[in-house]
Amino acid sequence: TRQPTEGRSRAGGLRWGEMEVDCLIGHGSALLLKEAITDRSDSTIIYVCELCGSMGWYDRNKGKFMCPIHKEKGVLKPIEVSYAFKLLLQELMSMGIRPRLLIEDITRGGGK
Repeated sequence: TRQPTEGRSRAGGLRWGEMEVDCLIGHGSALLLKEAITDRSDSTIIYVCELCGSMGWYDRNKGKFMCPIHKEKGVLKPIEVSYAFKLLLQELMSMGIRPRLLIEDITRGGGK
């Protein structure tokens, strides 16, 4: 899952347990958690359709990202998520469940 190796001797990253995460949330350290979980670990970019919320894929023949529902008419936006979350979405899709991601543009005052 692209997680960092464990242990200082192997130049590994810090591992966060449930209690450590709860403690940092209680102290309002959301940016520290975001950095530890995604930026220093397994951050990846996925493309999500604004119309239906489906995760798109790259079509090598056409040279661009495509929506599975709207094909070329879909408007895909890049979203930074952890690779583990991307794997969860792909596992749900392999079971016949279609997860939808609702995205907002923060430049329009969405704030998310």
